Amino acid sequence: MRKSSAIKATIKALGRNTAKVRDNFQAVLCEVAAHAYIEGDARLYNDILEAASGLNRKAMSKWINTYGFARVTKDGVKLNKTARAEADFADGDAVTQYLMNEVPAWYVTEESVEQIAKELDALADIKRLRTKYTKDDANVKHVDFAALKAEMEGLLEDIRKYA
Repeated sequence: MRKSSAIKATIKALGRNTAKVRDNFQAVLCEVAAHAYIEGDARLYNDILEAASGLNRKAMSKWINTYGFARVTKDGVKLNKTARAEADFADGDAVTQYLMNEVPAWYVTEESVEQIAKELDALADIKRLRTKYTKDDANVKHVDFAALKAEMEGLLEDIRKYA
């Protein structure tokens, strides 16, 4: 087993490598956006999203939808003709420069570890549901309780399989 100092050194190196990978993906996203703008072809986004295995594809997809002259759909990435028509850039280099310098990178909107932990906390989800619909044993939100009860019973059955 390695000493904690050696592990910490590796973690620092991973952090530097991760930053480089994110920046490289950002640069290529900007180049693909320029290509989509100039050529009217957004298919390269499919390739970059495929290559992004292990990265936050959801954040990349949001960036593409917002800034990349394209829309991520269940059938792949499609050109956003409206965004392309409304933009006014001299050439692809101008698009790339604008996106690299004036637009937040795809990874700045990533969820914090605290946010991720909250999403993974099933017990907290159940408690949140309880407080959302009832307070001091009173119904505070109109809801079809019969349907809610049926779903909760289904959840309880699922839980019993693993408990």
